[in-house]
Amino acid sequence: MAKHSIPATVAVMLLLTVVCARAQVDGADAERIVRRAYDINGGNDSFSQLKFTFEERNGKTTGATLVMGFKRGGAADLDYKVIMFSRYPPDRKDVGFLGLFYRGETGKEADMWLYLPELRLVRRMVHGHGEHGESGAMSHEDQSDEFSISQLNHEELMPRWPGLDQHRLLGTTQVGDKTVYMIESTPRDPATSSYGKRIQWITQDDGLPIKIEYYDEDMTLLKTQTLTWRRVGDAWLWDRITAVNNVTGAKTVLEQTDMLVDVGLSDSLFTKRALSLGAKAFENRVKKEIARPATSQ
Repeated sequence: MAKHSIPATVAVMLLLTVVCARAQVDGADAERIVRRAYDINGGNDSFSQLKFTFEERNGKTTGATLVMGFKRGGAADLDYKVIMFSRYPPDRKDVGFLGLFYRGETGKEADMWLYLPELRLVRRMVHGHGEHGESGAMSHEDQSDEFSISQLNHEELMPRWPGLDQHRLLGTTQVGDKTVYMIESTPRDPATSSYGKRIQWITQDDGLPIKIEYYDEDMTLLKTQTLTWRRVGDAWLWDRITAVNNVTGAKTVLEQTDMLVDVGLSDSLFTKRALSLGAKAFENRVKKEIARPATSQ
């Protein structure tokens, strides 16, 4: 991916229905759990600040910060929209990303654009391999891009449609004071994923994933991801995601702060035209939209 690219970072939001623990659980029950997870209440829209910290295998640490807007729905087959602007590092300031993501059952690839402020250019991003092209679209060909060392890439951050996988409940275990389900998900078609399987740890009480393991085709553990969550109103949002490369030891931490949920963001904030706003102007537009109902009363 080009030097100025940024990943479509949006929360991996999963909600698991609580089922009775028993020795044997069939595939149909496991699939129902994951399908319920796909519909977690993450709010109809949100605005937040994102901070990435990248720790390389040699111990060198770098970082990046962004602002992000998120909104569900729109067109009949649209699942959600994401727009982001880079704040830091300085040479990436106001680089923008817009993504329109369709429901998994439609089979439609996401529409994604990148805005390069120094060229005043909006460029459509081309898909590569992976789930509806998602993995390839977020690959990093230019190693000068700080995100080229990220252990949190598109496939680990975007909700994966449950119908793409076969699911199996492996059992339950204890993590601290939490009882969690362990669910194994294997791609029905290997071409739809960069991984051979995933194992998720989901709390029984809240139905939230707190750990995900990613394996290659030979079932070698490649990456371990852990998550912590925050309740904002009636919605659940992650506030910290950590991913560790089990082969190299490299680590990426993503923190989400200053979260505003269900504030009524307009569709006009999620357009190619809005990409030219930049981080500060976009944030000001959001604040005006939030304040507008109060002033009109």
